[in-house]
Amino acid sequence: SCEQSGNKAGHHFAGAGKPIVDGKGAVQVVADYRPVSAFERPFMIRLTLIAAAAAATLSLSACATTTTDNAPLRGGIFGPAMEPGEMDRTIAAAAVHPLGSEKNPVRVNMPGGERFYLERLRCANGRAPAFARSGSVGTGVYGNIIDLYGVQCPGSTPADSAVHMDMYFPDHIETAAVTGFTIVAP
Repeated sequence: SCEQSGNKAGHHFAGAGKPIVDGKGAVQVVADYRPVSAFERPFMIRLTLIAAAAAATLSLSACATTTTDNAPLRGGIFGPAMEPGEMDRTIAAAAVHPLGSEKNPVRVNMPGGERFYLERLRCANGRAPAFARSGSVGTGVYGNIIDLYGVQCPGSTPADSAVHMDMYFPDHIETAAVTGFTIVAP
């Protein structure tokens, strides 16, 4: 199971409910352990659909696992697993490109990590930028799906920036800022 591999089952099955049948045969689905917020719901629906599709082709041994600070989630729906040492070489090769670029995406932990990183950025005028997710833009250098964010600094420079992010690094907190910004320490 996922928990035996060190992963929280709630990360994979959040939003699951239990069907409750009343005396007249009506069925009501009751949340299993906690309500999912309106913010989480679209992500959870996508994750549920991905998990359902993956379950048809993957065994339970393909549940995500991590091995080092630089190791992304591994297996099946999270991109190809890398051999030990290969991830460190890939990170070093990506580091020659600007952080946040397509060839060196910011490594974070899930959507919450994306927001945590972006909320810590500061424009040249010292203010926090506005940001919005543009969508997923394909597979990145680490073999995972990459998200693209538009970042705006009204009245400052850079006025508009694009930041690529890889959200499949559960043990990594990025402390460097993308070009043109400073960052608040975590």
